[in-house]
Amino acid sequence: MNRLRITTSALLLAVASHVAVAQASPPPAKPPAKPATKPAAGATKSTAQPGDTAKKVVKRGMLGPSSGDRHMAYRDAGSDLDSLWPPKKMPAVLPGSLLPAKRIIAFYGNPLSKRMGILGEFETDDMLSKLDAEVAEWNKLDPAHPVQPALHLIAVVAQGDKGRDGKFRLRMDSSMIEKVYGWAKRRNAVLFVDVQVGHSTLQQELPWLERFLIRPDVLLGIDPEFSMKNTTLAPGKKIGTFDAADINYAIKFLGDLVD
Repeated sequence: MNRLRITTSALLLAVASHVAVAQASPPPAKPPAKPATKPAAGATKSTAQPGDTAKKVVKRGMLGPSSGDRHMAYRDAGSDLDSLWPPKKMPAVLPGSLLPAKRIIAFYGNPLSKRMGILGEFETDDMLSKLDAEVAEWNKLDPAHPVQPALHLIAVVAQGDKGRDGKFRLRMDSSMIEKVYGWAKRRNAVLFVDVQVGHSTLQQELPWLERFLIRPDVLLGIDPEFSMKNTTLAPGKKIGTFDAADINYAIKFLGDLVD
């Protein structure tokens, strides 16, 4: 497990060298025109002429394998290096929205395990001090996007055994979630409650978390890799998946809480 899930962007600059070769002699005379002939089947018509130089065409939006090749320095410059974040045509956001004005820095994991992330690796005060230091570093690097600290708790944990209900997942006690919520409040942080459904579903798990998700400073995380729908395998044996119906259900569930 990564200790810290952060989204960053990198800048790659490609430098091309162009070499021009001067010709001392005049260009050759045009060859006599030949009658047009039909190209053979499968042949490609060429428009190359003597003295032409090859040019590599880079399509807009095709520079490099990922958005990490782009950068805010090229914003609105008409360059293929133009950053893709934030989107240029963002709809109006509601007051109090975290994104895109802020950067969320979250410490992830579960207090019952030292191997699932930094949230459970250190004593509470030490962990929160490390979060403070990380937040300070990011605020120093980019003061234009103040950091919103967060704790990301795996509240429903995928299991290798099916358990009594056959769902291959374990729900944390409400008291555990309240405890981590209290840690978050000590740092004016938001709390993510993360769901690894195993052989359960979002439809079965989200209503159980409604008492927490109705709070404005509690957010939802869902892990598709531990959703083992359409398979009999235990979580971790195969990469799981959510489909559009799952995502739309989660969106509607949260939207109904807001309404």
